Amino acid sequence: MIGKVNVAGLGLPSEMAGAVESGASQSFAIWNPVDLCYNTAMIAHALAAKEVTAEPGATISTDRMGSVTLEDTNTAAMSETFTYDKSNMEEFKSLF
Repeated sequence: MIGKVNVAGLGLPSEMAGAVESGASQSFAIWNPVDLCYNTAMIAHALAAKEVTAEPGATISTDRMGSVTLEDTNTAAMSETFTYDKSNMEEFKSLF
């Protein structure tokens, strides 16, 4: 069914590599763990250093990733998803 049906799902590059390389999946998107961990460290540092208070509406700088703004529940999406496809699969499938 390659070319007629596009396989999609939640998986790591190491798990989805075969589907992307065969053409069964054109692309998929998940959070890049490197960026997600970077954001987590930047947010933790800002809070620990008391550079910002965790309260709704607070904006926390995450340096190269920009910033996050806390929602009413003190939560925030920490980074945009990253799209994996044939152009970058070789680089990422061995990382995670």
